[in-house]
Amino acid sequence: MLGNKKASIHDYIVDSKTKLWLDGINNSGLDVEHSNTLKNGWVDLSGNCDPTPLGTGNTVLDNCVQSNGTVNGRISVPNVEPLNILGDLTIELAYTRLDGEVSNTVILGRTYTKSYYVNTANNNLTFWTANKKAEYSGGQVLSNKKWYAQLVHNSTGNSNTIYLNNEYVAKASTASLQTDTGKLELFGFSGNTTKFNGNIYAVRIHNRVLTNEELKHNFELDYLRFGGYDVG
Repeated sequence: MLGNKKASIHDYIVDSKTKLWLDGINNSGLDVEHSNTLKNGWVDLSGNCDPTPLGTGNTVLDNCVQSNGTVNGRISVPNVEPLNILGDLTIELAYTRLDGEVSNTVILGRTYTKSYYVNTANNNLTFWTANKKAEYSGGQVLSNKKWYAQLVHNSTGNSNTIYLNNEYVAKASTASLQTDTGKLELFGFSGNTTKFNGNIYAVRIHNRVLTNEELKHNFELDYLRFGGYDVG
């Protein structure tokens, strides 16, 4: 491990199949010298795209972006094709939801009937692909706590697996990802009236299944960067 040293992009598991890497640039300790600075104060370390504009419901914080849960708080990622993943998929997501129990709020997503999205509902966490889901239920994913979710879609057998704080919590048979022309949206989805109220610290999308060792490695690095995670 790195001890007290801040994590660098070079320490992470990243390759040509990392299609999106959004990260707060302040105090992140990441090497952003050759990256494009985003208008909302984040940096895209995959070189993929530029989420614009920063909605009026969003605030740039120390090393994250916060939404107030309004329709203006959504951030759209405009470049569609790199994120139109049809096979294996891994999403790594560090976030905090600030409100209490809410029936359904989308943290990030594309067209839910075809592509992938992640939402919270009544302190649960759900990972969808093509309108089929794996869900960690029981009200364990509480608000006002920092969570690190790793969401894996394995196209062989079409299964979705959820890891929270690097612990396996749920798995289910799902559906194959389909071609989709919709944008990726953070802090909500245009087809959902309830928007995510909270902080997003990092989003990484990989066009492959990360191994258990790789998931653990990235989790430990983010643990150093963001000051640890809560346990529900």
